Amino acid sequence: MKWQSPGRSGFQKLKSASTARSGPIAVSWAPGPLPPPPVLSFAISKKVGKAVMRNRLRRRLREAVRHYPGLPGGAYLVRTSVAAASLSSGDLHHHVTRAISQLQGSATLGTGPNQVPERALGPLGDQPPATSSEQPRDHAP
Repeated sequence: MKWQSPGRSGFQKLKSASTARSGPIAVSWAPGPLPPPPVLSFAISKKVGKAVMRNRLRRRLREAVRHYPGLPGGAYLVRTSVAAASLSSGDLHHHVTRAISQLQGSATLGTGPNQVPERALGPLGDQPPATSSEQPRDHAP
């Protein structure tokens, strides 16, 4: 894997690319030629903390992606919210893995560059929201 910026044109592609969210992690993927290794970029806001905190989070994210088996070629952009800095390494790995799996699932199903809808996930990115038939009732029928 390459840990570098895809350049200005690469970021333009990632802007309209498929995006999947899991918790405080959002991963965008723009498919590319398969033979080269994937190119990963990270967008971590200054709201996360000073450079030491952002770099530590970036290293932890790299490690989580490094352990993902069979990452297809293309350009990836991993974005985080402030909450990602307080996650354990296991939780961070879980959210990164889940977001990449969602991207692979949408590409396999042929949905193309459409975004994975955020409403398909719960408020924390864990479970789908309850439908009206699943919501508990306060009164007897």
